[in-house]
Amino acid sequence: MANKGNYYIGIRLLLLKQFLEYNAGPNRYVTRKQIEKFLKEKGFPVEKKTIYADLAVLGRVFDMQIDYDEHKKGYYLLNPSFNPYELRLLMDCVQTSTLITDDEVKSLTTKIKRMAYEDDRNSLDRTVTVNSRINRAEDSILRKVDIIHQALQHKRKISFRYFKYVAERGQHREYYATSELDDRFIINPKRLVWDDGSYFLEFYRTDNDDFTPFFCPVSFEVERMSDIQILSEIRDAIEMPHIKPNLITPEVMDMMFGKEHIVTIRFRNNFVQEVLDFFGNDTITIPLDDNHFTITLRDRCGPELYMKILTFGCYAKILSPQSAVDGMNSYIRDMTQLYSSDAEPYYVLSQQELDDIYIDDDEYPPVDLVDLGIDEEDI
Repeated sequence: MANKGNYYIGIRLLLLKQFLEYNAGPNRYVTRKQIEKFLKEKGFPVEKKTIYADLAVLGRVFDMQIDYDEHKKGYYLLNPSFNPYELRLLMDCVQTSTLITDDEVKSLTTKIKRMAYEDDRNSLDRTVTVNSRINRAEDSILRKVDIIHQALQHKRKISFRYFKYVAERGQHREYYATSELDDRFIINPKRLVWDDGSYFLEFYRTDNDDFTPFFCPVSFEVERMSDIQILSEIRDAIEMPHIKPNLITPEVMDMMFGKEHIVTIRFRNNFVQEVLDFFGNDTITIPLDDNHFTITLRDRCGPELYMKILTFGCYAKILSPQSAVDGMNSYIRDMTQLYSSDAEPYYVLSQQELDDIYIDDDEYPPVDLVDLGIDEEDI
């Protein structure tokens, strides 16, 4: 009988805890009569003294800070698990996330609403359409991140396949090979890094890494990892020297992307918001005349800058330096020739040059091993 009585009391306490979390808060209260009515409807009729005792137990066991207002004859919960604005923030983060699928959004939305006050749940119905959200459950990056976090927590090695996107009919992925018979990487995970809207996995390097001297990634992009498995082996936390030759000198940067200059650009007045969104809110805008304003930035005067400016169409114009103006004119002429006679400009890389950059072991262009102090017999 004692066990049955304890079970009865335990269920009643949990129901009362849930009722307070859903209905009471720092700025909202529930009365004793409301509590009595709720428990009676659940099959647990109680007396006034029992409620007082149960509230004391909830405060002592669950650290619920329950306060009573003599004037309003009501009980307040001063430390709810979440305040309404916090739940709205969580809801907005879930609704706008591009890392999870629509099904996961719906599931998380339902769970968040369960934590809200009953009369606030409708206010959490915020359906946001995200065009770049992934569509398939197996592509959920958060599922991959969760597996990696488990490996990091237990200090285990992981294995996975790593792919790149290719433009082939019926096939958009091509997996990197670690040998003639295998395409699985085995690494010692170090930490996850969030950068520029993507997750990257850094790792400890060892003598056993399945990388050639020319395939030396600093980290793996989680989105391009598939079939991630946690291994039973404890990870090695000894980082080996990383061979990554500094191939791009300032001279090469100038040749490829143009020299740095102080560039002044003119825009139409009604494009202020678009300019701030594109170049940053700290960009200084200077009125030029009744219809225009200018900004000044330091950038390399090459194709990348010209592409940026062309996104504004005829509503933007480079004013100085003259070399940038001339460069923009040349860039526009090159684009015109490409569409009129299909003549690609000289600085457009050939297919072979692109393959040398992006295909498998040539992620970094070949370097002289002797210059790096590496004996070819050791490879």
